[in-house]
Amino acid sequence: MISKTRSRHGDQTVIQRATVPMTIALLVTTLGFAILISVQEVKSPPLIYGGLYAGVMVALYFVVRIWLLHSDAILLLIVTLLTGVGLLMIYRLTYGAYVAEILAIAQATWILIGSSVFVFVALFFRNYQKLFTYKYLLALGALALIGATFTPLGYEVNGARLWVQTGPASVQPSEFARILLIVFFASYLAEKRDLLTATSRSFVGVQLPALKYFGLVALVLAFSLGFLIFEKDLGISLLFFTAPLLMLYVAIGRMAYIILGALLFVVGALATYQLFSHVQVRVASWFDPYGEGFQIIQSIFNIADGALTGTGLDRGFSQSITNVQT
Repeated sequence: MISKTRSRHGDQTVIQRATVPMTIALLVTTLGFAILISVQEVKSPPLIYGGLYAGVMVALYFVVRIWLLHSDAILLLIVTLLTGVGLLMIYRLTYGAYVAEILAIAQATWILIGSSVFVFVALFFRNYQKLFTYKYLLALGALALIGATFTPLGYEVNGARLWVQTGPASVQPSEFARILLIVFFASYLAEKRDLLTATSRSFVGVQLPALKYFGLVALVLAFSLGFLIFEKDLGISLLFFTAPLLMLYVAIGRMAYIILGALLFVVGALATYQLFSHVQVRVASWFDPYGEGFQIIQSIFNIADGALTGTGLDRGFSQSITNVQT
């Protein structure tokens, strides 16, 4: 009885501590929208988007308080602050253009969709270990999502084929595939950890476990990376490569895997640089932004204009940056 009372008291303490930061996170975004309303002399759109965001986040907070007493409420308030600032910046950076209305509505819609998924998972899939039963299906689903960009639904933007058009919405399937792959690797490594620790052969001095256990990890990783390389996006490829590699290190504890993985990625990055011209342009822009990096230069000008403290919300000229909404 005493332990239960302490547990409940501890849960209540966590909730009380999270209530004040959550309120601050909401007030920060509210203040930002109030400044936009004042400076831009507009009323309706910022109030609508800000109100939708605040209402959704407050609802999520009550979901956490009622159904997820043992969860870390601090994570929700971090998401609240980042999401609110993101919505605020998207509207501010594109204000005065027709695209502002579209992007702000799209962002608010995705916030609502993401929050609905959060509630659905919290209510029906709180026992995340049940997902481990479907780890192989999740891996196949992740590969199918990445491969969807090569179907007629996929299309290319700025040299990278990462997008899929589904009705009125455009999505990046790799963002969802990343979550599925992390769940797969987590469940597989948890199940086969002892077997993966035992070594049977070596490669360039690195002790490797039996192929029948390690091979599946390498195969899924190779397929996902292969798809992403053909999608011509090195940044997302790095994310897909690094996350499983770090998880493997956490599970087995061998730094040699990190070193070997880093070397393999360097080789792949060099090959990608040689194969795809848009990657060469981005590298050249990084080395010499005055040559190819118009967007970088415009960003530097804006940062210099505001110095360390900035010019104030909506006082700068960041709309002069190409594709600033990204």
